[in-house]
Order: sequence, then structure tokens, then C-alpha cells
Amino acid sequence: MYKLKKALYGLKQAPRAWYIRIHGYFKSVGFQTSVSEPSLYFNKNGTDILIIYLYVDDLIFMDNNNKINEEFQTQMMVAFKMKDLGLMSYFLGLEVHQMQDEIFVSRTKYVKDMLKKFKMENCTSVEIPIAHGEDLCKEDGKPKVNKKEYRSIVGSLMFLTNTRSYLQFSVSLMERYMSDPSIAHLNAAKGILRYVKGTIDYGIHYECNSKFKLSDFSDSDWGNDLDD
Repeated sequence: MYKLKKALYGLKQAPRAWYIRIHGYFKSVGFQTSVSEPSLYFNKNGTDILIIYLYVDDLIFMDNNNKINEEFQTQMMVAFKMKDLGLMSYFLGLEVHQMQDEIFVSRTKYVKDMLKKFKMENCTSVEIPIAHGEDLCKEDGKPKVNKKEYRSIVGSLMFLTNTRSYLQFSVSLMERYMSDPSIAHLNAAKGILRYVKGTIDYGIHYECNSKFKLSDFSDSDWGNDLDD
């Protein structure tokens, strides 16, 4: 019988032990945790701020002071033997293009892989994700389809909405029928894939603009719900 002095990679206890270790380190050097996102840490000193996002043993960070940047990198390399991979260009499926005054975030590779996975890479694209006037309901009397395939498509689309927020309504509509999908539901879900096929390079564009204005629109149609 052996007594472990540290958690071995691959043990079920290892992720928890690692999180306790690095969380304790960040707290000891003055970082605070975001109330809404436990993996987001920040350290503010006057006008200087350092923000860190942790995902298992990978992390990305940003700051407004090059000196803080260099000090943080040095400390992390000493404490955890980490490597600096340079300016972020790819992280958790996100493709990031950083320029002087703008940043563009997309999932081009993810979309191509998703279309290939569902054999839709050669499909004909459409201009809108949901056809106008297409009303779906749970019991439409049409043949049922493979639940696993349908759920896989919807799950893949859910992950895509991180960079395509305008698809959230269409995808959430598909989520309603995951328990017992019919051919109509599957065709509608594939319709979103066909839309994505024509917008592979779409993403989120951030630019340095003091006149930036965020707008929100809503259109609730309670009377057209065929289920209740």
C-alpha cells in the first residue's frame, strides 16, 4: 500500500485537487472571484486590472498594463511550470482574430466539422434558419425519428450559439421536441444546419467604439402555440 503525496493525473480526485490548489493560489495573491462565474478571476489595483479565465489547466488573461502582464506570466511559470502560448488565436473551439482596434471571434472549423458529422457539408444553404410560417408541435402525427441523432444535432447547435446569439430562438425551439422528435422536427433542425452552411464565417465582431449601443428586440406570439 502506498500513500500518495499528490494527486495523479487521471484519478477522479485530481481535477478537484487541482482546482483547490490554483484557486488557493489566486486568492493568496489578491484575486477575487466573479459572483456569476466561478472560473473568472480579477485583480484590480487603482486603474490597473488583470482578468483571468480558468478552464481546467488552461487559462487566458487580459490586462491594461504590460508590466502587470509580464509579472503575472513570470509568477505562473515559477509556481506551476506553465508555458506562455502567446496571443490567443484558438481556445475551446473559438477562433480569435486580434487586430489593432478590433477582435473577431468565430467557430469556422467547428461549423465545418459539425456539417461533416451530420453529412450536411454539401447541402444547399438557405437564407433564414427557420422557415416563415412553419408551426411545430409535439404531436403532429408524423413519423418519429432517431432521438440520438436529433439530440446530437440540437446539442451541437446549442454550443454554436456562443458566437451566434441570434440563433438562440431557433435552437431553443428545437429543444422543446428532444423527448420525442418527429420527421418534421428533424427537418427543421437540419434547416438550421443549412442556414449555418451559408454563414460558415459568421461570428462576433468587437471594435473600439465609444458610441457602441446594445439593442434588444422581442416578439412574443403566445396565440400561435399549438401545444397549449
